[in-house]
Amino acid sequence: MKKTIQFILTNFILIIIIYTISSLLNIRIRYFITLYMFFPMITVFIISFINHSELISKWMFLNGLNKWYIIAWFLPLIISIASILVSLLFPSVHFSPYMDGLKRFGIELKKNIKDISPYIPIINQVGKGLIFGIFPNSVFAIGEEIGWRGFLWNEIKNWGFWKSSLFIGLLWGIWHIPLVLDGYNYSSNTGIGSFMMIIFCILLTPVMNLIREKTNSVIGPAVFHGSLNAFANLPLIFTTGLNEIYVGIYGIAGFSILAIINFILFFYLKFSNKKH
Repeated sequence: MKKTIQFILTNFILIIIIYTISSLLNIRIRYFITLYMFFPMITVFIISFINHSELISKWMFLNGLNKWYIIAWFLPLIISIASILVSLLFPSVHFSPYMDGLKRFGIELKKNIKDISPYIPIINQVGKGLIFGIFPNSVFAIGEEIGWRGFLWNEIKNWGFWKSSLFIGLLWGIWHIPLVLDGYNYSSNTGIGSFMMIIFCILLTPVMNLIREKTNSVIGPAVFHGSLNAFANLPLIFTTGLNEIYVGIYGIAGFSILAIINFILFFYLKFSNKKH
């Protein structure tokens, strides 16, 4: 428990430092997001130094390939597509194959885009997502995963799957709040967004922890994390209407999909435990 407390405190000390620097320089904290993502990994380095413990662990590396890496790569795409379908259940939300949803981000596309087949923008975005999900997104995601699904998971896994998932998800969500308050993921309402980010991380953590177990490496959840970041805005790009509080992975639509996944995961683990 000592190292777990050290991990939490060190992580949040780093956040206070970067928040202070961003305030003094009058630079938005979201512009430090790449560095921010590596705070959990930096924290692990610091804790290992303080406790004179072995830094290099087998879970930091690729320990063979299995089907769970494919699941980690493609599941975020499935979640994204499913959240689009649920988003369309809202009366004011409409599907837009020509990416009219980009207007949410202040991006106006050329008018002649509608002269091409509506399938081309979809294929283009999915293709780019699959590529960027692996590189560079997964590389940046490792900075987080070495902390959350690496060190911390390893420290508290004896709590049991669901308790450790809840704890990691809660901390992970709180860790995101400084970014959310600066408009990250929930630019339309940062107050509600901060609360929703915590719920999102809690709902997402069990499947990431399962991938961590099945791959015996942080590389597995890093692939999932990178792929998720690549496909996160897909529902917002291809729909018009309500904002991210309702639409997409980070909204009510995405939460419903993640809740179903956790429901399935509960019975999957229960059935697997009985077999063993």
